[in-house]
Amino acid sequence: MPRFYARIRKVSSPEFKIKLRWLEAHPEDERERAWVRADLPVSCGKFKRGSSKYTSDRLIFSHQMQCEKDKRGLYIVYPRKGETWALFKDWDIRWSSDPKSYRKYKYEIVEVLSDFVGDAGIQVGYLEKVTGFISIFQRTRPTVVGAFFVKPKELYKFSHRIPSKMSGTEREDVPVGSFELDPASLPLNPNDIWCPGK
Repeated sequence: MPRFYARIRKVSSPEFKIKLRWLEAHPEDERERAWVRADLPVSCGKFKRGSSKYTSDRLIFSHQMQCEKDKRGLYIVYPRKGETWALFKDWDIRWSSDPKSYRKYKYEIVEVLSDFVGDAGIQVGYLEKVTGFISIFQRTRPTVVGAFFVKPKELYKFSHRIPSKMSGTEREDVPVGSFELDPASLPLNPNDIWCPGK
């Protein structure tokens, strides 16, 4: 899953080579620091500059991310309105006390409905797979479950961003407003995706 961030510093040609600098999680409280020390994945929050590297391997890159930079030079990555993300189902910050336990999770696929708000967090809504398709998802029916907030202290619940797109000119059997998700960002086992009401 795409969970590492890097800042591209230089692209050389005609012999393709990229100079990049890895971005490393910069946790703000002790529970987040324990999470990082346990080598658990961090996909949003604050990141600091790490080591540099040269590479000619294009396949290490998944997609471009948007971020902001704060006054201390830290990069801030939050899910943005309109994006699709995977959440760890039944996430618990205490996974850091037993790092292997986090590997027993499933994913919840969500649409981000609001940008980050400091005291509220990020509003998201569940997506469910459209029957007959591998990577096309739609919003769940409001009668199943509504939108909810991922609180500021729960941001490590976000596993990774899943690039998505739709052109609006899909086949007739594709529901309007659906998302085609990047298959490389979905788990190989479809049973690892949990949907409410299923």
